[in-house]
Amino acid sequence: MSYDESESTAFVRVLREAFAKQPDLPARCAISLAFDVNQDDFSDVVDIVDRCSGRSDLVGRLRATHPINVAHTRQFDRHFWTVWTEACAFAWATEVAGFNCPLFTDDHGKPDLLIDRSTWIEAKTVEVSPGEGEILDRMAESSDRGKLLIRWTVGFTPPHPTLVKKFDDGLRDALVKRGRQDYGELIVFFSLNGINWPTDRKAAIQSIQDWVRVSGVSSGARVVISRGSNWREPIIDTG
Repeated sequence: MSYDESESTAFVRVLREAFAKQPDLPARCAISLAFDVNQDDFSDVVDIVDRCSGRSDLVGRLRATHPINVAHTRQFDRHFWTVWTEACAFAWATEVAGFNCPLFTDDHGKPDLLIDRSTWIEAKTVEVSPGEGEILDRMAESSDRGKLLIRWTVGFTPPHPTLVKKFDDGLRDALVKRGRQDYGELIVFFSLNGINWPTDRKAAIQSIQDWVRVSGVSSGARVVISRGSNWREPIIDTG
């Protein structure tokens, strides 16, 4: 580790609190990488969660989704990042939407966050396909070894129907969770964490916007979509 521990980012500090007793993790585990480079992503989110007294709940969620007493799997990292989608939804609700501080729920069949016993927020992560994820991992590993891999294409392709299906499935799941409750409005906060190569990105965003205008609006839920960790400036917000 090349940086002074006293200079750890807020993101790394909360990870050290959550995984203080972690065993040796693989070099490309999300947590290992964060420690190695003193990662600063989501530090602003951690500060907001702290201000709202939600740190212990965030730490508990991190521990639950990335266990340390069993052999590491890639799925742990995937679930680890979904917690940060929830935390981004928490920050968006407070800093952008102007709600009072949310509460993390117990997550047992409920939406992820609750505000003033009147508004539920379900956070959903929309990822690239498993095959695309494996390619990106290999490219990152090659970059670590000093080899830059460049992808070329002779033309971009229209978005695959599964892109919109991921949003539709996420919305349907959120509506089911809201339906189990006796009260409250619903906000579904999506984090779009990448688009498969070589999909035409402009066409992909247009297909998502078209879906929101039809299915999103008709659902009665407020639909918010951000690009990755850019929760401060969602690309879509039906509210």
